[in-house]
Amino acid sequence: MRRDLATLSAIAAVIGVALSLVLGGCGPTDCLPEPEMDATPPEVNVTVTVTSSNGTTRTIEHAAGDAPLSVDISSGSSVSVTYSTVDSSGLRSLSPGMTIHETVGVGVERRSVRIEPVRSECPVASLSLRREVRGVRPGESVVVTMVAENWVGDIGTLESATLRYR
Repeated sequence: MRRDLATLSAIAAVIGVALSLVLGGCGPTDCLPEPEMDATPPEVNVTVTVTSSNGTTRTIEHAAGDAPLSVDISSGSSVSVTYSTVDSSGLRSLSPGMTIHETVGVGVERRSVRIEPVRSECPVASLSLRREVRGVRPGESVVVTMVAENWVGDIGTLESATLRYR
């Protein structure tokens, strides 16, 4: 009984450390020196990975400065979106966005998907987050956006990427 309690305590401690690293966005060895200035905003990018029902995979990259992206998604495909940002002087946060649009009559109904921002307690060179796209029906679209902030407060934004489900 005493040994089982010690094992559970050890497992809880490992989980606690892992969660703090994931939620905090960095570990002590990942921290960069705090910059006094940074001449450029963070680079932002999303990668959309689409796996069709027959197993074929395609990957679409979309970066800041690119024209708005529109991708047709076949029914039965699985889709994931990886949000990523880099800044050699150090990042503070990555705020991903995902909204499902459904045409209703002459209007559009929007449902926001809640995705927690990734924040770092210290300046880090990169942040990323992968999210599966679920619960989208044919005829609906998913609009993907992103904002990243570097350590000195400069903002990098991504024009929308629209995933149209057919």
